[in-house]
This record gives sequence, structure tokens and C-alpha cells, in this order.
Amino acid sequence: MTKVVPEVIMNPADLSDTTSLPSVTEVPPRELPKHLADFKQYVDSKWCYFSTPVMQAEMIDVQSKVAYQCHMKILMEGRHVWWKEKPHPWGNETLLGSTTLGQGKIRCSSCKAQGGFLHLPTLTVKWHTRKSTWYCQNSYLPEKRIRKGRRTVFWSTKIVPWSEGSIMANTVESIIENTPGIDLKMSVIKHYNEKHLNPTRSKNIVMRRMECSIERMDFEEIHYTMGENYLNKKDPTRDLTGIALYKFQERESHFAVGKEVEFFIQ
Repeated sequence: MTKVVPEVIMNPADLSDTTSLPSVTEVPPRELPKHLADFKQYVDSKWCYFSTPVMQAEMIDVQSKVAYQCHMKILMEGRHVWWKEKPHPWGNETLLGSTTLGQGKIRCSSCKAQGGFLHLPTLTVKWHTRKSTWYCQNSYLPEKRIRKGRRTVFWSTKIVPWSEGSIMANTVESIIENTPGIDLKMSVIKHYNEKHLNPTRSKNIVMRRMECSIERMDFEEIHYTMGENYLNKKDPTRDLTGIALYKFQERESHFAVGKEVEFFIQ
């Protein structure tokens, strides 16, 4: 026999409110330090780059670094003298190193009975410039980055006359050394000896003029750690650590003046 359940009529006002749900507290996005924020902006600007690890990165430290681009030019001069000989009439005199056979009865086919020879000297002078560029730094920024970066003149000199006997050590005394780990004076001396002086010692050329300039570029080296789920694919031995080389470049246009951030990720 089926049991009959009496119908219960409920008042809607007695029902609980099911439209209001408990509020969920939204976690605001993490605010990155300026260097990491610039780093993320740089990564996001690249095609197929992945910036999510930056949001979980922690900055270890920031170190100021310096790179120098050095440029040297040496004006070289080569001289060559060659003599042209032709018959010339005279007696026993000597002129420009030429000597006479004297007056006699022997007919010389070379001088054609002129009695002597005239030697005409011809001097040929040729110049060319030896150029070289090298880099010094207390980090490991690629030379391409230094070459394309914004640099300022740090030191320059131009010496005329200049010769193989000139002393480069005296020339670089005016360089002010202010960067630990970079010996600019020794670098200029060594480069001059290896790239210019020694290769030209045995050749029939001489030095006439020397120019040397040094340009400086400042940048920062950022040490950071990534999140636990990420790996430094370029160098897995670093575990979760990474290094980004960071620099500012002033950028001017007809509309605005701003700062462009560039990175080299290691």
C-alpha cells in the first residue's frame, strides 16, 4: 500500500536567499621591482618570448658595469726610390753619383760615345692607414651590443709626428683609471705593440701619425632567481638563477624624448 505524503505549502518569504554568494577576495597582481618590470616589458615586446617566469622572479642584486670601445688609427708612409740611367756627355766630373768613363778612343755601346751616364732618381711615396678596434669590460656583454650601444667619449689623443721610436707608455699617462678590473693603459700599450708596431717593424714603411680614442658605455648587471617550475635552458648548472645585462639608451625623435631599455639575457 502506497503511503501518501501530505503536500506542504511554503511561503517564498521564508526561503533563504540563494542569489548572494560569499565574496571571493581578488589577489592583486604582484608589483615587480623597476628592473624586473622593465625586463618583463622587454620580453613581452619580443616575438615568441615567454615572460611568465619574470612574475615569479626574485631579484638578488644589481651591479653597475662598464664597457669601453677603443679605436686606434696609424698613418703609415712607404717610400721607394728607383733610378733611371741614360747616356750623358761630360768629362771626368761626378754628378748625382754618376761617373764618366773619360775621354778616350773606346766606343761604348752603352753610353753611345757620350762619355758617361746620367742617373735620374724617382721617389714614390704612398700612404695608408692601419685601423683597429677592441673592447674592454668588467662583464661579458657581447661586442655587438657594445658597438651598437650609446657611448660617450672617455679619452682621445692625436699625435703628429709619430714614429716607431715614440713611447706609447708616455702617451697613455693622461688616461684616468677609475674602473676596477679594467687596466686601460696596459690594454692600449699591448694592443699597439701587437697590432701595429711589431707587424710593421721589418717592412719598408714608417709611422707618421697616431690617433686613439676610448668611448665608455655604462650598464647594469641584474642577478635574479626564477620560479621553482622554470629552468635556465642556456646554462642549467645555474639552477634557478639568471643574469640580465641591462642598459638605458636615450632616444630622441621629432615627437618625444624617452628612454629605451635593452637587455642581454644570460
